[in-house]
Amino acid sequence: MHDKVDVLIIGSGASGVAVAYSLADTKMRIICLERATG
Repeated sequence: MHDKVDVLIIGSGASGVAVAYSLADTKMRIICLERATG
Protein backbone atom coordinates (compact mmCIF):
# COMPACT_ATOMS: atom_id res chain seq x y z
CA MET A 1 0.00 0.00 0.00
CA HIS A 2 1.47 3.33 -1.06
CA ASP A 3 -0.79 6.09 0.23
CA LYS A 4 0.27 9.70 0.30
CA VAL A 5 -1.03 11.48 3.38
CA ASP A 6 -0.71 14.94 4.85
CA VAL A 7 -1.26 13.88 8.47
CA LEU A 8 -0.54 10.55 10.15
CA ILE A 9 -2.10 10.18 13.59
CA ILE A 10 -0.74 7.31 15.66
CA GLY A 11 -3.18 6.27 18.36
CA SER A 12 -6.88 6.90 18.54
CA GLY A 13 -7.03 7.80 22.20
CA ALA A 14 -8.42 11.11 23.41
CA SER A 15 -5.67 13.20 21.81
CA GLY A 16 -5.66 11.33 18.50
CA VAL A 17 -9.42 11.57 18.14
CA ALA A 18 -9.34 15.29 19.02
CA VAL A 19 -6.77 15.96 16.30
CA ALA A 20 -8.66 13.87 13.74
CA TYR A 21 -11.92 15.65 14.58
CA SER A 22 -10.34 19.10 14.32
CA LEU A 23 -8.87 18.25 10.90
CA ALA A 24 -11.99 16.52 9.54
CA ASP A 25 -13.23 19.56 7.59
CA THR A 26 -9.88 20.31 5.96
CA LYS A 27 -8.79 19.08 2.56
CA MET A 28 -5.92 17.15 4.15
CA ARG A 29 -5.51 13.41 3.67
CA ILE A 30 -5.52 11.92 7.16
CA ILE A 31 -4.79 8.41 8.40
CA CYS A 32 -5.34 7.41 12.01
CA LEU A 33 -3.63 4.19 13.14
CA GLU A 34 -4.42 2.15 16.23
CA ARG A 35 -2.71 -0.98 17.46
CA ALA A 36 -4.91 -4.06 17.28
CA THR A 37 -5.55 -5.94 20.50
CA GLY A 38 -5.60 -9.68 20.80
